Amino acid sequence: MNTSGEHADSVFYGIAAEEIQAGKVDKGLMAKAITKTKGDKKEAEVLYIEWRVDILKLEVAQRLKEDEIDLKAKQKEDQKEKDIYQDYVFLGVLLFVVVIIMLFSALSNYIH
Repeated sequence: MNTSGEHADSVFYGIAAEEIQAGKVDKGLMAKAITKTKGDKKEAEVLYIEWRVDILKLEVAQRLKEDEIDLKAKQKEDQKEKDIYQDYVFLGVLLFVVVIIMLFSALSNYIH
């Protein structure tokens, strides 16, 4: 089943339809739909599906936004750890160079 393009939201329609079939609807949303359709059950179900699809799309968009924020925070933390590691490597190399210079200096003094 291809859900790309103009029918990408068909999954949401399926979820909303399944909620109706299973009798597990958002009671407040269904009550509102029934009120708007003046008690016409079939029209209320159509309206419920439209509204529920909109809600599901918003929920997914919000989750994606939160995931993006989490990913950026993780990347920032990873970069911070990498920077700290590089600092330690630099300090280690610097210490090594200082020790080598001190050894050569001591050896030079010992030879003369």
